[in-house]
Amino acid sequence: MISLRSTSAAALIAILVASCSSPAKPSVGPTSAATGLLAQGKPQNTAATLTFADRPGDAITSDGTSYSDGVGGVISQLLSGGQLGMQLRGTPRRLNFNLDGIISGSGPTGTLSDDTNVVANDVTSIAIGSSQPRRAIFNTSVGQFNFDTAADSQTNSAVVTHVDATTWTVETSGGDVAVLVQTVPDPHNPRKTITVTAGYYHLPFKFTGVTQ
Repeated sequence: MISLRSTSAAALIAILVASCSSPAKPSVGPTSAATGLLAQGKPQNTAATLTFADRPGDAITSDGTSYSDGVGGVISQLLSGGQLGMQLRGTPRRLNFNLDGIISGSGPTGTLSDDTNVVANDVTSIAIGSSQPRRAIFNTSVGQFNFDTAADSQTNSAVVTHVDATTWTVETSGGDVAVLVQTVPDPHNPRKTITVTAGYYHLPFKFTGVTQ
């Protein structure tokens, strides 16, 4: 359990930094990448609440209630860099995954209840009333699910809609594809790790982010 809110905020920043890094080597967990961003001065973040729609057929759903910044250890924020994200890692809160929509690969199947970190990139650049494709990632205990056509042409980016001055929706449909990437030991150098593709999945979801 993360005991200090400042530590949790640093971990959230780490996952958001990872989401903006080179798509060739996506991160699978909070890393020291936070150090570089924090060294430039703390960003002015805005507290938010993320609510999953839990539609029939969705493969990524909530644990029953919204995820509000500062409640139950959750960090849910709109960062000054334009990313909308939340950190559940180290809290009692969970997201639920149905991984039976695997298309190819040797990745896990079945269900997963996980203290996931989530981010959607560059949401503030979208004009109010407009929708645009954006990278979305779900960083889990089994690896990182990426929705990002630019990084992997076999996947689909999430659709982000800027509803009003304080509200965004982020969603994929049943036919959209995510890739699961995992960090594993380098077989040629045990002191290093490499990123591998574990599988492709249909993982529809929808959440709404509202800043406070």
